[in-house]
Amino acid sequence: VAQTTVRHRQIMATGANAYVVPDAASRATGSVYIVCWTRDQSRLAPKLVLTSNEQRVDHILMNAITAIQNGTIEWGNHTVGFADGAGMLAPFGPAVPKEVAAEVDRVVQALIDGEIVLDDSGNVVKDDYHAKKGAATAPAASDLSGLRVAMLTSGPINDDGWNQTAYEGLLALQKAGAEIANSENVAQADQLDLIRSYAEQGFNIIIGHGFEYGDALTAAAKEFPDVKFIQIGGIAANDTNLVSYVFHAGEGGYVAGILAGLMIKDGKIDG
Repeated sequence: VAQTTVRHRQIMATGANAYVVPDAASRATGSVYIVCWTRDQSRLAPKLVLTSNEQRVDHILMNAITAIQNGTIEWGNHTVGFADGAGMLAPFGPAVPKEVAAEVDRVVQALIDGEIVLDDSGNVVKDDYHAKKGAATAPAASDLSGLRVAMLTSGPINDDGWNQTAYEGLLALQKAGAEIANSENVAQADQLDLIRSYAEQGFNIIIGHGFEYGDALTAAAKEFPDVKFIQIGGIAANDTNLVSYVFHAGEGGYVAGILAGLMIKDGKIDG
């Protein structure tokens, strides 16, 4: 857990499955504010969660599968963020003043527009926005009728974090017409056999959600050249049927830092 402390107040960026942090903070008599990660977790501590950096797996999958359908997919590994709709801020909590929320939204738009550019570590390499002193939208709905899409997750799909985000992405594909299947709590030793099983059942697209699926997806992509494979949160890739996506985590950290700075008044967060 990354955190910034200003006297007795804190803003913490919680990890993918660290939904326990907002719950614990709700018992901390208002001494902690939180910026959450992966999903909107404001319901766990509505007065204390400033916002959440949502990792929109649904947008990634919709864009990727639409590109596979129309033949424009760029196989390989991609780092995705706000500009791709892969990262989005959840609605701001009541502790965030309107003018602060508006400025943070402008910073996000500056990242989308390229006025602010970060390297992979989140360091600023260009900042025309602040030197000179507007958010991403969901992809258009596609018709995925006829596609059969399977997903594997290493944890439960109700974890309120990383795996649930993946499953919600899969449900978005179902809403667009795809037939879906999912295996949760998959042990690493079982990954390749399950992927093979889905391929042999005729699934067109198979998704491994997590870095740990890299080896299994790479092997399966060689065995089943007519099946398309997607990895979320990893770097496995080839030039024909395996594409992967990693989140630009530095963007979320940068925006959380901007929000923390704007919340400081008289040396304290929120006064």
